[in-house]
Amino acid sequence: MYQLSSLYSALRIMDIQLDQIEKGWTYPNHKHSYFEFIYCISGEMEQSINNEVYRLKQGDAIIVKPGLYHHSFTPMTTEYLVFHFEIEMKEVHAAFQLMKNPVISTEEKVRDQRTISDWVVKFIEEFNMQSQKKQSHLVQEDYLEDMHCAVNALRLHSSVIELISILAQYCLSKERLQESDIPASQIRIAHKAANWLENNLHNNVKIEELAKELNFHRSYLTQCFKRAYGISPSDYLIRIRICEAKQLLLETDYSIEYISQLLSFSSTAHFSRSFRLMMEITPLQFRKNKKSHYQQPMSTIRRQSSPHN
Repeated sequence: MYQLSSLYSALRIMDIQLDQIEKGWTYPNHKHSYFEFIYCISGEMEQSINNEVYRLKQGDAIIVKPGLYHHSFTPMTTEYLVFHFEIEMKEVHAAFQLMKNPVISTEEKVRDQRTISDWVVKFIEEFNMQSQKKQSHLVQEDYLEDMHCAVNALRLHSSVIELISILAQYCLSKERLQESDIPASQIRIAHKAANWLENNLHNNVKIEELAKELNFHRSYLTQCFKRAYGISPSDYLIRIRICEAKQLLLETDYSIEYISQLLSFSSTAHFSRSFRLMMEITPLQFRKNKKSHYQQPMSTIRRQSSPHN
């Protein structure tokens, strides 16, 4: 009666940080290529995004889109939760990108008549419980301890995915979609372009060919794509090629040079630069670390004096 052939959750968490900062703390203007979620646990924060100031009070949250300059300021002692994430699934990525108002107030119901605070508090409790949990004294063998750690890491990952899925569903709510100033026709054009790029992943394609295929001027196509996904078609092509490269590095013994040729990069050096820019690690290092890539948590909550970036 029902069949699910495969489930692919292309979600990457760069870091999760729970911290307390003093009055007058500030972080300079910066931008990055992934989403940032900030939740004000107590106190008050000011987030300036592209020169527009948003004030977060206790229980408020904000989602900063990729490529936008933003900086932080706290007029009082504040505790907050922040994490950076990247979503490869273009439909979910677009859901966040379409959101016009980045603030989620503490009064808004995000799902099942529950506020964002209800979900975030549960999320924080789950992490604190796992980080403070001690292994049983009966577990002495290293391999059993590794199993326990891996299962705990999986539970933490599921909590992250649940929270982000709730945020994505909230972004697609009727009220939020009405706030978007991107016409549905431009969203459809962007989706068609993304599908074409994915189907021509291994070919040496040019954006001019894409524009011709869809019968649109390149500048208009790029405009639609940027509004829907926040990046240009060229950057999107590089991103999905890097995602394919990660799978090849983990699942095959292909050389770095062969993978760069297979994915139509102009050179091995170009492939390595693009990979490091996106993953903050070289392809060779990524392959060497594949064991830890599967066995260790992708994210941890940590308390530290340094600010988020």
